[in-house]
Amino acid sequence: MPVNHESIFNMMKSNPLRLAARGMSALVVAAVCAAPALGQQTFDVGSEGFSNNQWPGGEVPANAIDGTVSKYLNFDTNFTFAKGIAVTPSSGASIVTSMEIWTANDEPARDPSNFEIWGSNTALTGAETQLDLATFTQIATGDLALPIERNTVDLTFSQTVNFANSDSYMSYIVFFPDVTAAANSMQIAEVQLYDNGTGVFAPGDTILGGEVNGTPIPEPGSLALLGLGGLAFMRRRR
Repeated sequence: MPVNHESIFNMMKSNPLRLAARGMSALVVAAVCAAPALGQQTFDVGSEGFSNNQWPGGEVPANAIDGTVSKYLNFDTNFTFAKGIAVTPSSGASIVTSMEIWTANDEPARDPSNFEIWGSNTALTGAETQLDLATFTQIATGDLALPIERNTVDLTFSQTVNFANSDSYMSYIVFFPDVTAAANSMQIAEVQLYDNGTGVFAPGDTILGGEVNGTPIPEPGSLALLGLGGLAFMRRRR
């Protein structure tokens, strides 16, 4: 039967005294107890303002898909970043295989340096305050190298990234884990996903701005040691 590493890890985390009693070293017990629970990632919706996960009134999330140089800026006073948007395109479901991002009007340090794209087949209402990433599927992730030139008049300077995907989704989360240098915010002029060369986002689509928080579920290989430790722990119980 396949080993569920996540379940083993969380079981180990919830029983620290039993781990110690069964002979696990103090270092292992301490590491397990200090680690966050696996798989708890959320997209937390922000608001207008000047604190963390907020934006000025003229630099709202809808600017990211309005087809103009008007930018979307999201403040990061916690220096955790992972700012982005969640969108349900009015055009319906799509199979996206590329993304284009246009730089904002100033401060290259605020440019995203990497990205993640997630998809879901549940439509957004626009009233959500939090989205559970467990209900989304990761489509693509990678690094960015946006041009140093700024878009101040027309949408001219951008980067396009291509990725493999054959699955259809009706809602998307696009977020940026990091920016290029020390900065108090993340900003973009525009972002677009493409289905066979056709843009998916359009002005008026249901859109939320926010940030991703929590701990992703690591790849199975990265949990191998924990899995082995958990199996040893389980065997000792028999």
